[in-house]
Amino acid sequence: MLRVSMRAANLVSNALEYGAGKPVEVAFVVVVGFKDGKISHEHIYWDQACVLVQLGLLDPAGLPVSGPESARKVLDPRLPTRRM
Repeated sequence: MLRVSMRAANLVSNALEYGAGKPVEVAFVVVVGFKDGKISHEHIYWDQACVLVQLGLLDPAGLPVSGPESARKVLDPRLPTRRM
């Protein structure tokens, strides 16, 4: 599990240009498989809705979505959980 903090910049999709320069925090889970001592595959999981909320492209009202607090909770599970 890792947490990444960055500023949205140089985004591939033109739809996300709106969020350029905004701070974004997101947690990632990376699952890596090995075979014969070599990496055979990897799966990267992240919360796309969390990023869209932080970029202002998704309104979290009424949705089971969190913003940067979900990434912060990865590092500190004692933080409160957002009520949905």
